[in-house]
Amino acid sequence: MGALQPAVMAVKAMNFSFPFCHRRRKRENQILARSRLNFFKAKSYFTHKNILYICAACGGMVGVMEIILASKSPRRREILEHMGLKVKVIDSKTDESSVFLSEPGELTERLSLIKAGAVLSEAGENSLIVASDTVVCAKGRILGKPRDRDNALDMLRLLSGATHSVVSGLAVIYNGHAVTAHETTLVKFRELTMKEIERYVDSGEPFDKAGGYGIQDSASVFIERIEGDYFNVVGLPVCRLFSVMRDSFGLDFFDIREPEPDR
Repeated sequence: MGALQPAVMAVKAMNFSFPFCHRRRKRENQILARSRLNFFKAKSYFTHKNILYICAACGGMVGVMEIILASKSPRRREILEHMGLKVKVIDSKTDESSVFLSEPGELTERLSLIKAGAVLSEAGENSLIVASDTVVCAKGRILGKPRDRDNALDMLRLLSGATHSVVSGLAVIYNGHAVTAHETTLVKFRELTMKEIERYVDSGEPFDKAGGYGIQDSASVFIERIEGDYFNVVGLPVCRLFSVMRDSFGLDFFDIREPEPDR
């Protein structure tokens, strides 16, 4: 008997429909049995593209989990898409200047939770909402996005020749529960000339990035080394994110990503 069949039979025995159970494409028929629950409380899972279908044998309900990114950041969206996930983007339109906290981890977690909560009314019943916020911390200052050219120049002069920290907060809301976390990465800049700083600022690249630079763009030539998660510096700490999804919600990355094409 195939791995999918016991779950299908259990649902059929209670006269519940089980759509998509006839599909046999790669990864769509994967089942995750939760060993800590007995059979009548167990949930079965299988995926189709980025959607996780949940079949509860005890309740007979089939739900669809949407992955919603509460951010207009193209970099965060691209990170998730490159990992095989298709996300729905909803801009939270959050006023980040309204929150004043001196501890970077607490600040970014609070802002992330506000962003996630702001899109809750637009999310489906079984949606998984992900939000993140990033700041740069250097010499006792917390740096967000530069306000103008002079502010960008000041930030890069501050970072030149020194090590700073990049802190990204996370908020994940799923099934009525919210979990927050944050990640820190250390970044070392080489000494920059004033001409380099001015040319980079005049390129326009710094203005939508915390700390006034992007590790993934031409500012990469400024960076001698990093210690920690590279993606955290880009703006989304993916290792921490999927650890939260696994440990707090029982969701495994390899079961919610888009299936690879059959070969």
